[in-house]
Amino acid sequence: MITDVNNARPLTDSEAEAQFNRDYTSAQYDASKIMKDYNLDDAPGQVKDVLTEMTFQMGEGGVREFDDALNAAKLGDYDKMATEMLDSKWAREDSPNRANALANKIKTIRRGK
Repeated sequence: MITDVNNARPLTDSEAEAQFNRDYTSAQYDASKIMKDYNLDDAPGQVKDVLTEMTFQMGEGGVREFDDALNAAKLGDYDKMATEMLDSKWAREDSPNRANALANKIKTIRRGK
C-alpha cells in the first residue's frame, strides 16, 4: 500500500500512477542531463533506458558517481560500462539483481541483440 506522506492516507490507484509518472518523467529529464554532460545524446537507446532506470532508483547525483561507467559509454566501450556498473556497492549490496539486469542490457549493445 502506498500512502500520501502529507495526509497519511492510502493513495488511490490513479494517484499512485500519477506520482509514478511524475517521478519517472523527472528521472528521464535528469538522465538526459547526464547524457548531455557526457556527450551521450547519440548513444544507443539501451544506454538511455539504463541511465533512466538508474536515475529513477538512485537520483541524478547517485548516477553521476558512476563516472568510469559514463566515460566508458562516451567512448562506446559498453562492455567496460557494464563492468564499471557492477564494480559498485549498488551492484554488490544495494540492488544486485537490478544491477546485473541493467549491466546485461548494456552488454547486449555490442552483440547487436
